[in-house]
Amino acid sequence: MAEFALLRLDPALADLEWLHCDTVQGALSAPVRCDQTPVPSALLVIALVASPAITIRYLQIPKEGKARFRQAVAFKLEDSLAEDVEQLRFFLPEQIEDGIEPVAVLNQDFAAKIDVLKVRYPALKALVPLACLLPVDTVWVEHGMCSYRFGSDDAGSIENDAFGGLLRIKQGIDGALPLQVYLTGGVSSDAARWPKHFIVEALPQSMPFLANRLLLSPKLLSLLPHAPLRTGRKLWNGARGAWKWPIGITAALIAVQLLAFSGRWWLLANEASAQQAKIESLFTQLFANQPMSADPLAMIQSKLRSEQLQAQVKATGGALALFRRIAPILYTEVKPTLLSANYRDAELELAFRAPDLATIDSVRSRLATLPGLSVSLGTNNIDPDGKMLTGRIKISEQSL
Repeated sequence: MAEFALLRLDPALADLEWLHCDTVQGALSAPVRCDQTPVPSALLVIALVASPAITIRYLQIPKEGKARFRQAVAFKLEDSLAEDVEQLRFFLPEQIEDGIEPVAVLNQDFAAKIDVLKVRYPALKALVPLACLLPVDTVWVEHGMCSYRFGSDDAGSIENDAFGGLLRIKQGIDGALPLQVYLTGGVSSDAARWPKHFIVEALPQSMPFLANRLLLSPKLLSLLPHAPLRTGRKLWNGARGAWKWPIGITAALIAVQLLAFSGRWWLLANEASAQQAKIESLFTQLFANQPMSADPLAMIQSKLRSEQLQAQVKATGGALALFRRIAPILYTEVKPTLLSANYRDAELELAFRAPDLATIDSVRSRLATLPGLSVSLGTNNIDPDGKMLTGRIKISEQSL
């Protein structure tokens, strides 16, 4: 291929302008608008597009097994893609070599538009995402769209409004990236928009620049989408001989397991319905004059706890009874100072001021020797000077 037309498309694959090029000399003329001068049918067409529908990944190509790699590229990218790989199409250069190569990823809807583009341009040789032409650490800015390549594995195009957020995330992860920024299509250079360590350059003519970048990567001159995946019926028809029976048996076992899980789920659903009915019945008994709560079980449990605590307070005699039991031990303690006592929900909380936590724990250990009491440490706060601390001990009856 010697001469070709470099066709510039918008994100919806509509024609914008084209440039007459040569694989040796590059641009042979100035770019012209497609609505004024159509692309000659005698020229091969290389279409160039920047679209959010196309994502670029860069993969290491193995030294051997390149054909197998091309067929399996979707599975190699599966973990890094949000969509199901069976709903995507992938395209690589026709000739791939050892090293890093771009892989373009697009969904089926956008791939259908490319099929229409092939009908409009029967001489279409390749469709090149603009991001494939960018050097590392480069941003390409035009009206409505930003194309970028932050590194050897991260490239694509995004709408201008969303690019600022993407750039902040990237800068936050990798620190201050020194990026080369190209402003095209008459986009004004706003110095306040870009960090000072960015190199900002305006390109009055973008098509010759892109043509020269394309000639530096001649393998991109054969970049067209293909579908390397075989799924569904094709996968079954592709199975050979005895492999069909293991696949069928495995599918049958999976179906049996699904039926078993469905039956178990049905039993659990019935049990849950029966438990809910019991809860509603008990709620009616306890709250005859109140409307049904959004969470009747929580309301019942709250009422039962309240009645339980009231009964416990009556049975134990309350705070004074607890104080009478623990007073002999507290009277003999000299290191800690009792700051406060708080009695709530049948539980007594004592706050001490002591030189260290070991002193507080010693008091807790002595109180724990009293029969029928549950004694535990509460929260502890160290004074700003670090010389004293405030420790808490919680005491309650073990049974009603």
